[in-house]
Amino acid sequence: MEKVFLIRQEHSSVVVGSGNVNVLSTPLMIAFMENVDLELAQKYLEKG
Repeated sequence: MEKVFLIRQEHSSVVVGSGNVNVLSTPLMIAFMENVDLELAQKYLEKG
């Protein structure tokens, strides 16, 4: 599976407050990873 995320200024560590370098923040990188994990796992979870 491949998923593309558009990284914007509001995703930077400077804006999020997790660093002082204008790069993708770690908290948002993890959130993006969790989003992909959820989509992959939903195929195997029972429907409520």
